[in-house]
Amino acid sequence: MVQYHQQHSADLTVAAIPVPVDQAHHFGIIEVDEDGRMIGFAEKPVDGVKTIPGNPGFVLASMGNYVFTTDCLVQELLDDHANEGSDHDFGKNIIPSLYPRAKVMVYDFSQNRVPGGKNNGYWRDVGTIDSFWEANMDLLTSEPPIDLHNQDWPIRTYIPPLSTGPDRF
Repeated sequence: MVQYHQQHSADLTVAAIPVPVDQAHHFGIIEVDEDGRMIGFAEKPVDGVKTIPGNPGFVLASMGNYVFTTDCLVQELLDDHANEGSDHDFGKNIIPSLYPRAKVMVYDFSQNRVPGGKNNGYWRDVGTIDSFWEANMDLLTSEPPIDLHNQDWPIRTYIPPLSTGPDRF
């Protein structure tokens, strides 16, 4: 995604995936031109969504993953901070304000390829307790959607050493 952002000299790149139309109200819905540039955005629309051309059962949904150029991000945050009418939200305010006047590209995450991986493009919105639980359950299947032991694409984490004694809390 970072390479895509750089190759297109974008101010902002938004990761997106196709989702069924009946799920559109959970996401920011994107419209793109033939070059992958954002030309429309609606945050959690209830009706009248733009479907994917040639695929009327699906919409292109923002995953909430962004790559900004530093200058663009800093300026947008400063402008948004100064706007008293703003909710200070990327989906409600920043992206709708930015795409008509800056180069906002859309990265098709369904085409993402992970080195050494057989399962590519996995993503799940974890905005609810149920969806967070489902994402965890995905990893417990006999063939999980991502390889947690892929040495070509390691997943790194850190658990700090914390006291377990009775005075910890």
